[in-house]
Amino acid sequence: MKKIFISLILVLALCLTLATTLTNPNQPTFAYNENNQYVMTIGCGEVFTKADTIELSFGLTQVSDSLDDGNTKLNSAIQDIKTAVIAVDPEAKVNVGYISSYPIAHAGVSQYQFNCNFFVTSTNLDKKDEIMAQVTQNGATSFHGARLELNEKQDVYNEALSKAKDDAEQKAKALYGDVRLKEMFEVSLYSFEQNGEIKIEACVKAKFIINSTENNVDEEHASDINDEIDQPQSSSDNSSDLIPQVPTPRQDKETFAKNNIAQA
Repeated sequence: MKKIFISLILVLALCLTLATTLTNPNQPTFAYNENNQYVMTIGCGEVFTKADTIELSFGLTQVSDSLDDGNTKLNSAIQDIKTAVIAVDPEAKVNVGYISSYPIAHAGVSQYQFNCNFFVTSTNLDKKDEIMAQVTQNGATSFHGARLELNEKQDVYNEALSKAKDDAEQKAKALYGDVRLKEMFEVSLYSFEQNGEIKIEACVKAKFIINSTENNVDEEHASDINDEIDQPQSSSDNSSDLIPQVPTPRQDKETFAKNNIAQA
């Protein structure tokens, strides 16, 4: 009975270890084909950079006696806001979001309320206060917040992906020494604001050839081929059995196939 209890404890500990490894993306994960030639790891990289774009979000609410009159006034207010923003920053853009209207009743009088949400995007971060003042003076009734962004992302994305690839390679080398990249797939890539900067995070799934086992397998199959030469040849073609079969990488999402970003 004591031995059974100890065995159950060991099995439970093993399950917990596996669960922790599989759920933590920073832990090296690996998968082999039948010849133990490959190791697969997940690598992550991050880059911090200064924001070059600011997006300001505003709201505009108006009340009118009719739908036609409300639409006319709303469009006129939006145009006034665009003109005021361009006067401050000629390169700024004003993008209108949702527009809604619905009937209301106040003191027995039927009217219509119009709500509009719009965004001002500027690459001149020092113009923020001036843009906000002009937008408010020209009709905006609410300010929803400011968000820092990165306009030119590709170079920074590539740097984050490169760091993720290096991280995956270090994990593979820590496990099996001499390895060579076979292929790599993008798992996630996104950016967000953090402490006034833009943080770019990238994760990749990389598949490496274990060079030592690859050489051993090649020598093993070479001896198998020599043995085949000494034996009578059968009518069926068994040459495919002598070639190590390269497994297809496990794909958790269909997008992995489209985002193959490195191949040997």
